[in-house]
Amino acid sequence: MDKVKVVFEGLGIAFNVSPVAFGTVAKYGLIIAIGYTIAVVMGGMRAYKWRMSIDAMLDIAIWGTLAGIVGARLYYVFSTWDYYHNHLGEIFKIWNGGLAIYGGLIAALIAAFIVCVVKKLSITNLLDLCAMSFLLAQGIGRWGNFFNQEAFGTNTTTALFRMYSEKTRDYLLSVQADLAARGVTVYPDRPVHPTFLYESVLCLIGFVICRIICNKFRKFRGEIFALYLVWHGAVRFFIEGIRTDSLYIAHTNIRVSQLVSAIMVLGGIIWLILGFIYAKKHPLHQEIRHKKLEGEKIDWKNKAPHEPGFDKNGNWVREGYIDPEYSHKFARAKKRDNSEKETDNDKEQAEEETVVETVEDTEAENDDN
Repeated sequence: MDKVKVVFEGLGIAFNVSPVAFGTVAKYGLIIAIGYTIAVVMGGMRAYKWRMSIDAMLDIAIWGTLAGIVGARLYYVFSTWDYYHNHLGEIFKIWNGGLAIYGGLIAALIAAFIVCVVKKLSITNLLDLCAMSFLLAQGIGRWGNFFNQEAFGTNTTTALFRMYSEKTRDYLLSVQADLAARGVTVYPDRPVHPTFLYESVLCLIGFVICRIICNKFRKFRGEIFALYLVWHGAVRFFIEGIRTDSLYIAHTNIRVSQLVSAIMVLGGIIWLILGFIYAKKHPLHQEIRHKKLEGEKIDWKNKAPHEPGFDKNGNWVREGYIDPEYSHKFARAKKRDNSEKETDNDKEQAEEETVVETVEDTEAENDDN
């Protein structure tokens, strides 16, 4: 496919881009695959750290991917049913384009939930893990839109990264009348908002924020996913409002993605409020103690080796990260002070003296006999 000259007027630069990486491999698909792979690898590392079954995570990755593709396609088809109800044979031609990210996410999460129920995994831990992976994959994947010169916004003459190319001009010419009917005026020969760039940067910023919170300040399971709902929902609500290729509800001017984004933000806020109320009553990190002494059953088989505290024999392990799955039984370890060590030494010395006394008593009895 021919290269396209892209001009960033605000930056004073211009260069040619091609949608093809090599042979017949499209850069769009390649970038999506790279983003997905990186997200899966990082998610797998986090799953291992949280002592989640790797076999189960592979099942989630496989079924989630398949369900995501189907869900993304169905979401798009139903949103443009006016066209597809007269072209049913094209519903399965996904290679012609037409995948909606929200449909993919919803379907993938449903598939992941089913696997979690079957494999008896913590769905809230998985959601936290997926939230960071989603943000990372979306941040990388949006650059596929750049090479295709798609998913851009309305005209702008002030944005620093305003962009223009022949493909943006041709697309705006093809949809100018439809947009005008919805009250959106566009000028094909003027620069546009590179909305794919906005979403990419904001997704990557969200990924960094969520990762820091997960590592340092996470208070309850599901917190990171709730943050994802609020962050990405707000980002997408803003960006969708200036895009020129939005899907609309029937014959209204309501953008489907904006409605879904608003629901995400509202749901995420409610989730966070309820979660922090619960966390206040049931803190994730509390003073460590050996619950076995209180008669509580502990799942030692699934206790990660890097968790702090005492092992099943009562020996001190070390400081480290706590698996949130068992956070109600173990909390962040604190080094024992010298008084605790002295107490342990006194106990050991007392036990040794008891043994010595017992041996001496036995020898004395033998002498008497």
